[in-house]
Amino acid sequence: MSTIELYIYLSQASSLFPIIAGLCYFRKFNLSFQVLLLFFFSSFFFELLSIYLAKKYHNNLPGLHLYTAIEFLVFSSFYFLKSKQKLYSKIILLNTILFLVVALADAFFINSIWKFNNNSRTYACASLVIYSLVYFYGLMKSDEIINLWKAAIFWINVGVLFYFATNLFFFMLENYFSTTDVPLMAIGLYIHSSVNIITNIIFAYSFLQLKKNKVA
Repeated sequence: MSTIELYIYLSQASSLFPIIAGLCYFRKFNLSFQVLLLFFFSSFFFELLSIYLAKKYHNNLPGLHLYTAIEFLVFSSFYFLKSKQKLYSKIILLNTILFLVVALADAFFINSIWKFNNNSRTYACASLVIYSLVYFYGLMKSDEIINLWKAAIFWINVGVLFYFATNLFFFMLENYFSTTDVPLMAIGLYIHSSVNIITNIIFAYSFLQLKKNKVA
C-alpha cells in the first residue's frame, strides 16, 4: 500500500468523527442537524463503497456522481431550513433544480459516470461557498449577540466554507490532472484528504457544541 493510499484511507475514516460526536447529542438535534447527521452516515457508507468499487472495478467514480448530488441536496436543505427570507429560500430551491440538471448532463452527456464529475462538483462547490458567505453576511448584519465559539451552526458554516472554497479549483481541474499531470493529481489528492480530515473535525466540534444547547 502506497503512502497516498494510506492517507486517503485515513481521510475516509475521518468521516466517523462527526458521526460519533453527533450520536452523543442526537436528542438535542433539531431537524436541520438530524439531516446533517444522516448525511454523515451516508458519507461513511459511500467511503466504504468507494473502497469496494476501487478494488473490484478499479473505478469508483459512479458512486462519486451520486454522492455529489446527495451532498449538495443535504447542505442546500440545511441552508434552506435555516433561511428566514422567502426570496432566499426560493433562490436555493431554484438553484437546486439547476444543479440537478447540471449533474445529469455531466453524468450522461458532458462526461460520463466513469469520469470525474468536475462540472457538477464545481457547480456544487461554488453554490455552497456562496451560501456560506451569505450566512456570514447575515451574521454580521444581525444585532443578535452570539458566542461564536459555542454556536454549532457557525462551525457547520465554517466547515462548509473551508472545504468547498479550498477544493473549488481542484474539483474544476481534476479531469485534466488525472489525464495529463499525474504528479499534480497526487498533490491535489493529498491536499483534498487533508482538507477533508480538518473539515470532519470542524463538523464534529460543531456537534459537540450542542452539549449545553438544546436548540441548534
